[in-house]
Formats: sequence, C-alpha cells, structure tokens
Amino acid sequence: TCSLEVKALACKVFHCIINNMNFVHRILKSSSASSSPTVQKLVQSELQHAKLIYFGEFHGESRIISFQTQLVKELTKCYASVAAASANNNSGSEKTDGDAPTLHLIMEHFSQDMQPILDRYQHTSQQAKEQQDEEENKAFEELVTSYNEQYGTEGHNLHPYRELLQFCRQSTANESVSGSQGCKVKLHGGFIPRNQAAHLNKEEYATKQEFFQEMSSIGYLPTEDEPMHHALFEKTGAESQ
Repeated sequence: TCSLEVKALACKVFHCIINNMNFVHRILKSSSASSSPTVQKLVQSELQHAKLIYFGEFHGESRIISFQTQLVKELTKCYASVAAASANNNSGSEKTDGDAPTLHLIMEHFSQDMQPILDRYQHTSQQAKEQQDEEENKAFEELVTSYNEQYGTEGHNLHPYRELLQFCRQSTANESVSGSQGCKVKLHGGFIPRNQAAHLNKEEYATKQEFFQEMSSIGYLPTEDEPMHHALFEKTGAESQ
C-alpha cells in the first residue's frame, strides 16, 4: 500500500522511503517528463519501494497533470506486477482480501468532508464497452456538480483532472474483475475543510491545541491515542504554539 499526496508546492516530486528516511527531490523541466518511458524509469529506479510520495503541482497546469496521471498509472502497473509475482511465489498458500495492492491518492482539491462524494464516484462495476464511456462521463459530471453545489468550499476546477479521476474510478472496477493481481486507486479528501481551517486563522481559539482537539473530535485529525497524533504534534511542539 502506498499513498500519494497532491499538494500545491511547485512542479516537484518528493518521495520518502520511510524505513531509512531517504528524501529525494527532482525539479522536472523537460517537456518529455510525462512520457511513459521517463515515468516508468522514475518509478522503477526510485519510487517503487516508497511508502509515501508527495507530488507538488501548480493546480490545473496540463503538463504537470499529465505527468501526475502517468505517474499514478505506472505506480499501479508496478504494484500489480509485484502482487502477481508474489502470488506466483505463494501459489500454494491461501489468498486473502488483503493481497490486493492499493494506491491511496490524497488530493488537496478535496477536503475530508467530501469523502462521501469520492466514495460514491468510485462505486462502480464492470460494464459493456458501449455503455462504459457514457457512464464514465455521467459519473464525472455528477462528481463535479456535487463538488461545486453540495460543498463549494474548495473551488478547484476538476475538469483538467478528468483523465486522472476516471482512471482511479476504473481501477476499482478492474480490480473487482482481475482480483488480487490488480491494483486499485483509492481517492481521499485529505485536508481539513476550508471553512473549519479559517477559524484557526481568525484566532478564534485561545491556543492551537483547542483547535486540534476539536478537529480530532470530528475525525479530521488523529486522536491522542493514535500513533499519527504523536508523529504530527509531539516532535514539532505544534500543540503548544
């Protein structure tokens, strides 16, 4: 399982191999950066063992989104290949649902309260080819409408990400057919809703800790009994600031 988080940092790719804390960054300037051979080489040489990848982007920039989409596709190919090899090596052992690899794509474009519309968008089944395109277009437009009208807080233009989002949706249907050798992409809203975060910026809390505690109580931040809480706050002293 790997997570890829999309943030507006610049046109950079960061990856972190958690075990040895090996940090690498590259600034991508080449017009061929999004080509399949280039991305495939990057995945195979540096990213295939990464547990967490940060992808910085200028929102809506077609060349960056093209690279990002190709990166997601190559990562799923890589993980599917590894899963298939593992399945062959353990052909005599009993398979479980946990054998299927999953790439978790965390997008800044969606806040955590939008998770229901992402889940609904990804809830799909394999269909006949003649029905697939029509269904994909309908599902995407419904996602955009819900994003803008039901929430309307983040305000990103989702249309440049259409190919990426549709690939993620299709991976769910493909995984249900191909079984444990496939790799699905799970979409996540990864950020505190803008209207909630604004309360902290307006200094409506006596301390940041009060804000963090309230966000934890509604599920937007990890609670104190979760390991991630200590990773986020104790080492940085963020709670006391």
